[in-house]
Amino acid sequence: MPEAPAVQIDNLSKSFDGVEVLRDISLTVNKGEVVSVLGSSGSGKSTLLRCINWLEEPDRGSIHIAGQRIGVDAQGKREQPRPGGDSRAYRHGVPELQPVAAPERVAERHGSTDAGEEDA
Repeated sequence: MPEAPAVQIDNLSKSFDGVEVLRDISLTVNKGEVVSVLGSSGSGKSTLLRCINWLEEPDRGSIHIAGQRIGVDAQGKREQPRPGGDSRAYRHGVPELQPVAAPERVAERHGSTDAGEEDA
């Protein structure tokens, strides 16, 4: 049986005051993969991370961490976002779900010497 993805997001959407910040976002991150979320100010990067950590409740969609759906209790009822977020990402070995101040730190941590270098 194949291992569940570290993070599986399906059709995630979130709005604030009628403004859709995230629209049908789907993403799969397998264990050991490194993913960067890039975008201009106000494009929804932090909102996406806040939804993954269950600091914000998405309007639609689902989030699974290591195969376990977050935001839904054992009876299938939606849970309220927690002030401290959902620590399942850390318990299941996905510590990469945190903002990184500088791309150079990611590059250093994963063995690259030039964070700005693109593949040819």
